[in-house]
Amino acid sequence: RKQLLAREMGLEPPATVELQESDKEIDPLQVSVLSVSSFIAQMRTVVGDGEATESARAQAARQLVRLAEAGVPGADPEQWWATQTVAEERPLNNKPRLSPSRIEALLKCPLNAMLKDTADNNSDKYHLVRGNLAHAYMEALGRGADEELARRETVEAFEKIQTSPTWKRAQERDEFEQLLVRTNQWIQETRGVLELVDVEVRVDVESEPGVRITGYMDRLERAVGEGGEEGGLRVIDLKTGSSKPSDEETSAHPQLMAYQLVLAHGELQQEGGLTKVVSSSQGEERDGATLVYPGTDTKKIGTADQARKGDEELAEFAALLPPLLDELAGPRVTARISPECDRCPLKPICPVQAEGKVTTDVNA
Repeated sequence: RKQLLAREMGLEPPATVELQESDKEIDPLQVSVLSVSSFIAQMRTVVGDGEATESARAQAARQLVRLAEAGVPGADPEQWWATQTVAEERPLNNKPRLSPSRIEALLKCPLNAMLKDTADNNSDKYHLVRGNLAHAYMEALGRGADEELARRETVEAFEKIQTSPTWKRAQERDEFEQLLVRTNQWIQETRGVLELVDVEVRVDVESEPGVRITGYMDRLERAVGEGGEEGGLRVIDLKTGSSKPSDEETSAHPQLMAYQLVLAHGELQQEGGLTKVVSSSQGEERDGATLVYPGTDTKKIGTADQARKGDEELAEFAALLPPLLDELAGPRVTARISPECDRCPLKPICPVQAEGKVTTDVNA
């Protein structure tokens, strides 16, 4: 029947599969499936097959025209998005800026960094809001709020975003409150060696012509020597997860490197009672940067310290940034293999993944 159908359409009949050869591997592309989408896919394959005969290609095109005129979805070439031209060739963002928290994602895979939020638009934002609440608590402490009041208000706000089963909520609430308690504990334990400069410090620094870094620092501290003498500035970044990076990963941590680069090319400025870091040829004295992990299940609160980076190391890091601005400017963006690929929601349309190539490579 398959051969008869093919002959009636003017196509080359498929090879007959011998049923007695049960151990013979069958090419799935040579097996016809009785569905509209599969038939259209077969016709499109023949039309684009440079090795097919002219007669076969013409007949396949004729069938697609008939289906398109009948309004069958997928038959009209206008619906073959992979064959369309690029919608826009001009840069989409003429003045792109880099944020320290986004640089790591852009270095790993620009496509993921640019589109992941869009792909996750309908996903549960529980962990994001949970993290924002913890940061708000830390900011409140830095601005002089009463610890007990701040913790109680933050926990009450957390209870309003819980979506887990009722039997699990009490445990989640206790774990979140413990996260806040340990955050405050870390602050108190470090007062002998660190002195708070400000919280949620605004950053707007041009590390080199055309490369602008903007964002916020969770806490900016100043190191204090054993004799009470002031040292360099240390950036503190709160992490609410429980997985702490290795020493090697911390040493090259892009977000912390970006903060150190900002301080090397900026200076502190007071504006309306708030502290900003703005561009300067002088730079500030640096003491390094620290990731704080109060959510780690250890007796001692987990931290990951990045030592002060010298000018040469910061110059090497700065050289990685201009290409990232090109990615942000668009209209084209690079897809890159990274350790995050297995968890990436963009795999079905990613041109460097097997799943995505089926969708994006018109010549495949």
